[in-house]
Amino acid sequence: MPAQCRSCPAPVMWATHVDTRSANPLDAEPSPEGNCEVRKGLHSATLYYRMLTGEDLERARADGKRLYLSHFATCPNVRRHRIKGEAYAREILRLSGGAGPKRSGVVISSAPLQTYLTGWRELYHAAHPRG
Repeated sequence: MPAQCRSCPAPVMWATHVDTRSANPLDAEPSPEGNCEVRKGLHSATLYYRMLTGEDLERARADGKRLYLSHFATCPNVRRHRIKGEAYAREILRLSGGAGPKRSGVVISSAPLQTYLTGWRELYHAAHPRG
């Protein structure tokens, strides 16, 4: 059963990217313009997706595969989802001594920031092992 986008009434389904392991909303219905191939996990109900490009995308469309669009590409209110990330990036700049905005009276603990950055570093290094 599809979920509903938090900022528009569109039905979405959540799928995990096969490489990054991040969960993202996809439009619940296939689209002729879609570029995301969705598969069910072998031993679970988890949906996994990968984005197709080039010849893989052309072949999938020619074969009539059901392809989906990222809901971030179709949501009319997509900026609402990005504001949190942009605000967080400004705080990272500010805390790291960059030219971020200075707000008086706002105290931000560095512990959550370090946890956030460590998580991203681990994901990056897992996806890009050193040879």
